[in-house]
Amino acid sequence: MVIEVPFELGQRVWVVYKEAITKKEVERWYDHLGIGETVHTVTVGYRWVIRETAFRYGLLDKYPLDRICRNEHLAKYKVMRLEAYDKRSERKNG
Repeated sequence: MVIEVPFELGQRVWVVYKEAITKKEVERWYDHLGIGETVHTVTVGYRWVIRETAFRYGLLDKYPLDRICRNEHLAKYKVMRLEAYDKRSERKNG
């Protein structure tokens, strides 16, 4: 199967991807040996992020072709659409 790639190697592109929003929670505990604490990283939610990079074929392994944009305005529009889709899904599911 041959895929037509509309980008050239080294061309400036914008990649849209989902990034996890995390926070650190500290659990303090007390026992006969004294006081201790354990730090956990908890995922609170997700957000859509735009990153500018040079095109290389390795990007196609990590991201679908429709998430790689030719210009920044198209990437911002795609983020807006994906956020709206996520909100619609949340309302429908819960």
